Amino acid sequence: MLIYLMVTRYRKLEVSEEIVRSRRNLGRLSEIISYIKENYTSEISLEKLSEVFGYSPTYLSRMFRKYAHMNYKSYLQSIRLEYAYRELENSENSIGEIAEHHGFTDARAFTRAFKTKYGMLPSEYKKTKNPKWQVLLEHFERYSMDTVIQRKKSLEKLVNIIKNNNKITWVKCAMLEGD
Repeated sequence: MLIYLMVTRYRKLEVSEEIVRSRRNLGRLSEIISYIKENYTSEISLEKLSEVFGYSPTYLSRMFRKYAHMNYKSYLQSIRLEYAYRELENSENSIGEIAEHHGFTDARAFTRAFKTKYGMLPSEYKKTKNPKWQVLLEHFERYSMDTVIQRKKSLEKLVNIIKNNNKITWVKCAMLEGD
């Protein structure tokens, strides 16, 4: 009963034309975004996208800036990076293969975009996700640093990982986090 009274007495009878236009444009943009997410691996220029949806490239560009708060090219790149990041995290594919799978022109373009967004190279990120490092970090979490060093096998394992990966900085980080 209370909801009925609130709806009938306090509803807005007139909706401004600006609100209607804004919601209509957001609906159109959501269709365009769905299309981009389904086809991000192929070359989708603003011109091609405008042909598919029947808008001028200028209008589509303005729509992106107004509602997505970024230009079309940046939005497409962020979608590609998001999916590439997931693959980098969960696969053993090379950087070049990942770049190719997600619509980047080459590994160099992917590396540059990844470094700009995440502050590290994809190869550096991939090494941090190396299962050997995960085992090492889990080992540090389970025991205090003194216990790890006292155990000869643990110390040997640590030395081998350092030799194999040549990443002393990651070991230092793990040591600091384990304290």
